Amino acid sequence: MAQGIGEAVASRVRRPGRRRHRHVRCPLVGASCSAVFLLAEAGLLANRTATTTWWLGAAFRDRYPDVELDETRMLVETDGILCAGAALAQIDLMLHLIARAASPDLSRDVSRFLAIEPRPSQARYMMLSAVAGLGEDVSDIERWIRANRSRAFSIAEMAKALGMSTRTLDRRVRLATGKGASRFIQRIRLEHAAHLIETSDLPLSRVADEVGYRDASTLRRLMRRHLDVNPTEMRRRSA
Repeated sequence: MAQGIGEAVASRVRRPGRRRHRHVRCPLVGASCSAVFLLAEAGLLANRTATTTWWLGAAFRDRYPDVELDETRMLVETDGILCAGAALAQIDLMLHLIARAASPDLSRDVSRFLAIEPRPSQARYMMLSAVAGLGEDVSDIERWIRANRSRAFSIAEMAKALGMSTRTLDRRVRLATGKGASRFIQRIRLEHAAHLIETSDLPLSRVADEVGYRDASTLRRLMRRHLDVNPTEMRRRSA
């Protein structure tokens, strides 16, 4: 379903011929979620870093290869152009504008009145199984990783099992996700770890074992670095 929606969004902004590049006179332009496609279609994001809703990342990357997309980020500002992530990231966009136009203190006060916590990253919400446009080969790679995620394995072993070279495997994953094979493996392990933390009472050491990490401290460090989340806090909230 996500792939079909991604294609629909791209077709909505598609024009015959080349995309138009307009000079922006406004000192500040912003968009969130799928509206970021409009900024890219106008040529405003070429050779710039941007973000959009995480599950349309593959469709966006395929249509706009000249944009440095980082869909793990909730908000990106480059040269007066603001991009925000998933649908409700418009709230994060508004808070950023308040901080920019008034002060960070006022923005923090507003966030407290609205009971909104800072969300610098979308990473904790991403589900690889819902990412659009992975393609059959990459879906096969994903399934193999999930079936073997509780043990250590090399990319060479995985490539051999799937009947391709390590270079081909890495290239296909990178084209579909913007990340190399090692990061793709890590993302799947951490996604499943987050699921176990939120839905079970397994100790963190056992969760680490279930996703192929040697100890709880390694898992805790990786989740903080790549998902911007504290496992203990995640479990407390889910409880």
